[in-house]
Parts: sequence; C-alpha cells; structure tokens
Amino acid sequence: MAEFNIKKRIESFNKTIRLPENIIEQVEKIADENNISFNRVILEMIEFSLDNMKK
Repeated sequence: MAEFNIKKRIESFNKTIRLPENIIEQVEKIADENNISFNRVILEMIEFSLDNMKK
C-alpha cells in the first residue's frame, strides 16, 4: 500500500506569466475535474517536466 505524505509548504514567490487562452482552458478543466487549484496544476506540471527533462 502506498504511503500517504503531505508535502511541506515551501517558500514561494509571485511571478507573472502569460499563457495562451487554450492552455488556460485546458489547465482550468484539469483543476476543476480534480478539485485542485489552477496554481497547483501548473506547479505539478512544471515539477514533472523538470524531473523528466533530458539532461
């Protein structure tokens, strides 16, 4: 059975980014379907991408 872990909150900073409307719509849909924030979806996507990037 998988172990439940609560991620510790890390210090964060505000950064403004511009996204195309179609990407915003897709991310909002994912957030709504999973009952999580838009910001959390973006953060998870960035972390996944960084962890799986070819070096």
